[in-house]
Amino acid sequence: MKTKILLILSLLISSEAFAQALSTKDLMILGEIQHHKGYVPKSLVSLVASSSLIVKGRFREHLKNDLFFGYVDGQDDTLEEFMRRHKLEDRVDAYNWAIPLSEYEISVDEVLLGKIDSNPIVFRKYEAPPTDRALTNPNIDRIFFLVLNPDMKTYAVRGDASILSEENGEYFYSEFVIDSSIPNDYVKRRLGFLPNMTADEFESVLKEEIARQADAAL
Repeated sequence: MKTKILLILSLLISSEAFAQALSTKDLMILGEIQHHKGYVPKSLVSLVASSSLIVKGRFREHLKNDLFFGYVDGQDDTLEEFMRRHKLEDRVDAYNWAIPLSEYEISVDEVLLGKIDSNPIVFRKYEAPPTDRALTNPNIDRIFFLVLNPDMKTYAVRGDASILSEENGEYFYSEFVIDSSIPNDYVKRRLGFLPNMTADEFESVLKEEIARQADAAL
């Protein structure tokens, strides 16, 4: 499990880029990316500055789930090339390094930061073949804090807190918890650096922060 997490972090570092003010390396220095939890933002400034695209929308179709071997020169690596590069003779050894990856459509209702060339956009998520849509329910409004993948056409998130789901007029995120006292599962949480506020209030504060950072960049 630890090896898979470290590999995911290395993929995040390799997919750096493209418009965010805070890089993966910056976030690691700030202590906001942790090997056991991924990205845990400490402020709205960080959450905005580390994103290349922020949108309001909903999950739509689950497109596929495949084993993923990383990116090479902006393209998905293949099993054969992965084995050749790492001098592996047994496919089982390669499969042990691979990460299961799903692709979903996100239907965008509003672009808050960045721009898109098509709608829906394609989102990639590291997960085993999903047995349900509990975390990607297409009937829930969400705000996605996204980064562009090295393929320059799909998107990912830095961590659990990068997807906020609206529920009863507030925004929450689902955090995966590894705890001996709790079965490994997702727990609903609020962003700890903001006081309790309605969804409308949060969206207003978020748009103000996006505008502030845009003005500061001029």
